[in-house]
Amino acid sequence: MALWPHNDVLNRSLPCPAGGRASRIDVRPGMGDDSAMTSEDREPAVQVRLRSVASVDEVYATGGTRPDDRADGGPEAQAPVVRAAGHREVTSPFEDYGPVDPRSALGGIERWAVDAMFAGDEDRYTPVGDVTAKPVWYGPSRGSMAMSIGIGLLPQYRGRGIGSQAQFLLARLLHERGIVRVEASTDVTNIAEQRALVKAGFTFEGVARSAQERRDGRHYLQVYSSIRAST
Repeated sequence: MALWPHNDVLNRSLPCPAGGRASRIDVRPGMGDDSAMTSEDREPAVQVRLRSVASVDEVYATGGTRPDDRADGGPEAQAPVVRAAGHREVTSPFEDYGPVDPRSALGGIERWAVDAMFAGDEDRYTPVGDVTAKPVWYGPSRGSMAMSIGIGLLPQYRGRGIGSQAQFLLARLLHERGIVRVEASTDVTNIAEQRALVKAGFTFEGVARSAQERRDGRHYLQVYSSIRAST
């Protein structure tokens, strides 16, 4: 049984008007390990919001280009594209897992579309990817549940600060629910995501050895966490 009806909690944490459209959330990036994004920082060129969705297909329901809709010939079209049931298309070697074990989809995964508004768009948001959160239990008590988050962005929107904003928003949402520990992991060679997590206020904790199997073998992961401040 789900611990929270996620749409209801999302509405409380990130208010949505009637019709299910998420209100805009302005996020301003900070710099460095000890500086998460705050309202005091400079306005970003891209503004990001999270929109609760029930499935991968809903991520792009309002428009945008899916990874498998790209025209042939560009460098992004050469990225591997794999679709497993319940999973987004794969456009990065860091997500090319090969055959997916259906048990990996169990355990209450929640998903949000990542929408971005770029300079000059005049309140028009474009779906650019998605983020997910899944419970991780460190003991049987309710307070022992952490949430592990993940992110996937379309290739043309990477490297623009969207990932750090989206992961900051998701961590904040989960902390507002009462989750003390929000964690994320990424390949030891994925420098871009490591920087995005630090910019989003996460702290590097260490390396999980041989933690992930992908199509090309086993990989080490760097582990990061965001800990809710004591109240």
